[in-house]
Amino acid sequence: MNKKAHTPTLLLFVATIILILLALFTFASFNDTFAEDSEGRSQILGNIIFYQDYMIKKAEGIVKKIALFEGPLTADGKKEMFKEIARKENPNIAELNEFFSKIENNDFVFKLENQEYFFEMKNISLQSSNGANSINRTFSFSITFDVNGNRLHPK
Repeated sequence: MNKKAHTPTLLLFVATIILILLALFTFASFNDTFAEDSEGRSQILGNIIFYQDYMIKKAEGIVKKIALFEGPLTADGKKEMFKEIARKENPNIAELNEFFSKIENNDFVFKLENQEYFFEMKNISLQSSNGANSINRTFSFSITFDVNGNRLHPK
């Protein structure tokens, strides 16, 4: 009988056994943390979206209060009233500090033109992290309102 022909067959058999054992070891050592890691990233993204929406809604609410104010105000008076309302309504949350400090430092546009209020804020940075994961987002927004403080044109 030719014994040289059995050597490749034997090597093929041994290699198959090694690959099967390697696959079984991989399955046994898998710790299934993908769902937990994904949940952390979802929480980070959820925080960013929440704080961005909060800033936009807070600006809308302040403009509505100014629009409904009965007394006469100059353009500078309206901007100062915007700052005062924002100062009172600041919840002192770290992620919102840049938004409220931009308002405090007059780093925003708020004006009344052609019977429409216009609010704009540029380059607001948000950061959220969970464990080793972190997301930084910079965004700008502008909103146009009618004289009653109702939102007209989101941008």
